[in-house]
Amino acid sequence: MKFRHYLERIQDVEIFPLLGLLLFFGFFVAMLAWLWLMKKERFEEWSELPLEKHHEGLPYTPSPQNNASN
Repeated sequence: MKFRHYLERIQDVEIFPLLGLLLFFGFFVAMLAWLWLMKKERFEEWSELPLEKHHEGLPYTPSPQNNASN
């Protein structure tokens, strides 16, 4: 028996794709609202994270590439 036949037996199965779409859309709108309402200073802080050599609270351990040039 194919998988499709199992789904045909489920009552009101046609609602599941719509629920999935609504769940995805709701999450997407919530993320946009969260980003829209976030403080701009936080964006600046996050944009500088990849450029920092260390983060507060974490010990700085230089990479072997930096030691080889000294």
